[in-house]
Amino acid sequence: MQGVTAVAAKMRFTNLSNTQMSGVDLSGADLLNARMEGAILDGANLEGATLANANLSDTLLLDANLRSVNLVGANLSRSNLTGVSLVSAVLANADLTDAKLVNAGLNFANLTGARLENVDLTQAVLSAVNLAGADLSYAILTQTYLYGAILVGANLSDANLDRADLTEVDLTGADLSYTNLTDTILTDAILTDAIVRGTYLSELEF
Repeated sequence: MQGVTAVAAKMRFTNLSNTQMSGVDLSGADLLNARMEGAILDGANLEGATLANANLSDTLLLDANLRSVNLVGANLSRSNLTGVSLVSAVLANADLTDAKLVNAGLNFANLTGARLENVDLTQAVLSAVNLAGADLSYAILTQTYLYGAILVGANLSDANLDRADLTEVDLTGADLSYTNLTDTILTDAILTDAIVRGTYLSELEF
């Protein structure tokens, strides 16, 4: 399916596992509950597509366009989403465990309750993202931009936030146990009831 155009296609429950789909245009497509594990979707256009409860584990989505996509409850574990655009995407309760999102754009995305254990978000942009109740334990957030993000009740234990920008971030009730906050910017951040047991707080900027 490399380079195929299937705009607004109806593909619910379709099995596309291990399919080569680089550059495919599936914008606006309905892929509810689709199986796409191991697929190659580098440079694909999935803007506005519905992928709720889809299985995209172990997929390659380098530089793909997933703006405004519906990934509620989707499985993206171990997937490589380096450089992907997930602006305004909905990933509530999605599984991104061990996923790679280096230099990804997730502005205004909804990741409430998402699983992001051990995810790599190095230099990603997550301004105004909603991560309330998300699990970011052991996540790599080095130089990540989180301006105005919502992290109420999020689990950031053992995460690496070295040189991250958390300006105006709401961390009410968040778990920051053993988190690395070296050179982290926390200007006007809200830390009410946050757990900071064993947290490394070197060179913080408030």
